[in-house]
Amino acid sequence: MRLWLFLGIFLGLLVVGIGIYFLQNRIQEAVVAPLENVSSPEEQAIAVAKIQKWIADYEAEMKADTVGGKTPEETLRLFIDALREGDVELASQYTLLDINDPDMRAKWKADIEKKKSEGRLSEIADIMSRAVYDTSSSGGDTAWFSVFNEDGMADYSALLKFNKYSGIWKIESM
Repeated sequence: MRLWLFLGIFLGLLVVGIGIYFLQNRIQEAVVAPLENVSSPEEQAIAVAKIQKWIADYEAEMKADTVGGKTPEETLRLFIDALREGDVELASQYTLLDINDPDMRAKWKADIEKKKSEGRLSEIADIMSRAVYDTSSSGGDTAWFSVFNEDGMADYSALLKFNKYSGIWKIESM
């Protein structure tokens, strides 16, 4: 049992590390890259203005993204309820907005729509309703939920993130 716990913690930390790596790359593209190869004060001013606009747009998008729960458990429950009702649009709104990939929510929606056409939304809702909050991998603005099998192995997991701009929790991955 300890081996499975260690393996679960290791895999959780690995996923978080990969997430941090990708976040750093997004910041690199949005903030640092515009400053590269800038020589004149005019070019610097333009680059800084682009960065400021990106930050303002990001904050505005995140503040407007208000569909979700005040706790990660509430968001997961609302998502499950939307799946059970077959409400693809609402279910997709519980997912994390990714300003660097404006199509991310559309991808979630398309995937949920596909599962609906396959008649699998109830199955997914039933599986995710068994998810347990993972205290060892969660903390701060991150919440992990796992669905364990009889052997104590995590068959499914969900990662939720806190949107500090709107004060709600969103599903980042599942």
